[in-house]
Amino acid sequence: MVKSRDVQGRCGSSRAGVMRAMATLIAETEIGKPNGLARRMSIGRDWPGVGMFERWMGEERFRAALQRYLAKYADGNAIATDFLSGLNAFEPAGGEAFATFLEQAGLPLLSIELPCGLRGASLGLEQKRYLPLGSSGSDAQVWQLPVCVRHEAKGSEQRTCMLLKSEISVLPLGKSCPASVTAEASRYYRVEYKG
Repeated sequence: MVKSRDVQGRCGSSRAGVMRAMATLIAETEIGKPNGLARRMSIGRDWPGVGMFERWMGEERFRAALQRYLAKYADGNAIATDFLSGLNAFEPAGGEAFATFLEQAGLPLLSIELPCGLRGASLGLEQKRYLPLGSSGSDAQVWQLPVCVRHEAKGSEQRTCMLLKSEISVLPLGKSCPASVTAEASRYYRVEYKG
């Protein structure tokens, strides 16, 4: 376990400061397993998932959650469940969503399809575990996946986000059909564009 005071001063007002402090906390966290075993998590400060959650929650709210967590556990021991609860204080689904990345291995594969109709545009989203070619593993895994996309609407670029909690969902984009849709670069999943 990491003492919060060891990382207290590392969380300045910059995005890099937030990421360094969070990475320090999570890198030394042990997650309990139902079978009584524990595995040590190792997430570096450059783990794209940190930026993905920060973009979904909003930089200010994410930073505030981390700073509040560090202040609460100053001179104490920090564990992952306390951090996840701290995320929940600023984004009700944040801790549970983050935990899905700590508690299971693999990388999500997000399929995106853009159907447009009389009612407007929406994205068809489907997630499963990404498997390399020739792998015999199972792709039947679901994360709580923060998805943010950029699309053009009425001549300007728009940003739309959602938390994908199931294998399949729809993300409404509005009345007009955009010429293109792109998943944001700050993400921890592979993208497959369909149609």
